[in-house]
Amino acid sequence: MEGSHDLQRIKGEFAIAISQICYRMRAYGIRANNYSGMFGYNEYENRSANNVSFRFVTDMYTNIDEYVYEALWKRSNQHSLKHVIIKRRSGIL
Repeated sequence: MEGSHDLQRIKGEFAIAISQICYRMRAYGIRANNYSGMFGYNEYENRSANNVSFRFVTDMYTNIDEYVYEALWKRSNQHSLKHVIIKRRSGIL
């Protein structure tokens, strides 16, 4: 899979991932309020060295896609995860 610097495409990939996770959580009857994610970069040299991990929480224990997705982007706006993409694109990270 090729990487992207396009924020809308990245949001779409995270939406797909959240949908898959929440689907499985509902299947097993699990709810959570603490989630984590990672921006990974598709480089062959030192692949994991510049990956950026992050955590976010929902207001309640949930397994509903929309609540988890909303919490993720609320967190991204608070802590500027968008800037990680911009810095990486410019070669700072």
